[in-house]
Amino acid sequence: MSAERNILIVDDDDAICETLSDILEALGYRTVVASDGEEAVACVQKEEFGLVLMDLRMPRMDGVQAYHEIRKRRPTLEAIMMTAYATGDLVQEALRAGVREVLSKPLAMDRLLNLISTVCP
Repeated sequence: MSAERNILIVDDDDAICETLSDILEALGYRTVVASDGEEAVACVQKEEFGLVLMDLRMPRMDGVQAYHEIRKRRPTLEAIMMTAYATGDLVQEALRAGVREVLSKPLAMDRLLNLISTVCP
């Protein structure tokens, strides 16, 4: 399987990670799960991904900080952020950092899957 079909899912909520992983794997993607930003950065150093799906607010390192670190290692890697707090400075900061989209939780799965299919055909 090509690296572009590999998706890194980053969220401190295990249920969200498991649900997204199950759905994406059923659609033929390979997923890797990380529970926080630091773990995500470590994953990106070890292997190639076509996309990162990442929670915006996490303990230790938020999604924006993690994305900055990820982009230092993989400058072309795209990300879609997810958040239950869809307003505020962190959302704007994420968009300025270059994330493809910031989606509100609960996720509109059709919209998410359409976005994923444009990044990881």
